Amino acid sequence: MSRSSRKQVKPSRQNWLSYALVLLFSTLFIVVGSFVTDFHLGFSNEGVAPIRSEVVEIVSDNTVSSINSMGYEVKNGQVVFDALIKSGELKGQTVQAIQTFDEYMTITPKQIEPGDKVIIYESTGFDYGVDYIFTEYIRSDAMLGLTIFFCLLLVGFGKMKGLNTLISLAFTCLAVFQVFIPAVLSGYNIYLWAIIICIYTTIMTIFLVSGVGRKSWVAILGCLGGILCAGLMMIIMNQIIHLTGMTSEDALYLKTSITWVQLDLVAVCFAGIIIGAMGAVMDVSMSIASSLWELKVQNPSLTVRQMISSGVAISRDIMGTMANTLILAYIGSSLPTALLLFSYYGSIPFELFNMEMIVSQILRALVGSIGILMTLPLSTVLGAWLYRRVRGADKAEKPAEISYFEEDLP
Repeated sequence: MSRSSRKQVKPSRQNWLSYALVLLFSTLFIVVGSFVTDFHLGFSNEGVAPIRSEVVEIVSDNTVSSINSMGYEVKNGQVVFDALIKSGELKGQTVQAIQTFDEYMTITPKQIEPGDKVIIYESTGFDYGVDYIFTEYIRSDAMLGLTIFFCLLLVGFGKMKGLNTLISLAFTCLAVFQVFIPAVLSGYNIYLWAIIICIYTTIMTIFLVSGVGRKSWVAILGCLGGILCAGLMMIIMNQIIHLTGMTSEDALYLKTSITWVQLDLVAVCFAGIIIGAMGAVMDVSMSIASSLWELKVQNPSLTVRQMISSGVAISRDIMGTMANTLILAYIGSSLPTALLLFSYYGSIPFELFNMEMIVSQILRALVGSIGILMTLPLSTVLGAWLYRRVRGADKAEKPAEISYFEEDLP
């Protein structure tokens, strides 16, 4: 891009106003949504708080290994250790805590060592001979470091677009954790709120990252159309295969623990499918919208039919990789369970592919992929129609059709 053409795409007052309005809309949605749902997320263990600490010294190790009735090696016994408290009123004090092992524990944690950062709780109501008990290793610090590294890479590579991506990710997380989950726990219609979250997230993300213009509207409408198709397919398939939502022990625990509201696990599954597919669907809709826009800008003589033909050709290249991306993502998330079941059955039996735990994962992958496939023609037709009056590069690169920020490249 020449120096003169770069001057044409500098952000104008209209761009800044649009950007501010998108941020205001996004903030109002979170605030109003939180007020409407009116459910505050928090810890259920009243009066008991996790304590950050570091293992200083192992006082005693009374653990022994044995073979249980199933033929597995298990560990029994206790490890008593001194821990330096790193948070709370007792910060800086050294206390004695205990890590227990028994053969009935489904998952045995790694035995602690000096220098390990761990979470301990006050052993109120339990007679362990010490005042504190080990519960978990502190893993959030490492995850926070990885998150910061990701953010730096995103901003360093994408500059202002990378920063806008981070802002959109923040608003998306707030929408899920401050609006959608409280709505579910408050007993609101899960189907309705899942669709609301998808609409909000799609509009907010595309407008923040790509600006307000015809290209963004094509991407938004194509994405929402694909998500709607995925949602309808999910509802239709549920009527045919009779899902219950009981796909794991976690679902059963949720059903029995949340007693103040009748939780619809099928609706939760529906929400998981369309929200999970939204990112990939948004990606393909934006790819088609941007590709057709560039074609029209560079060759304003293209007709609607020619743009549709070009869009179909581009879609065929996109669909294979994007469908694989979504299917492989779901396969990867359920791979350990699937491998164990295949090993247990020794083949591919009829029963295996009728188990709801397996069927639900296959349904997620197929319904999400159908949403992608439906997004491609929708975005193509919408783009060809809405771009038909674009007259060329000089007139097309008006502020309303570009991102809010375009950096000057050397």
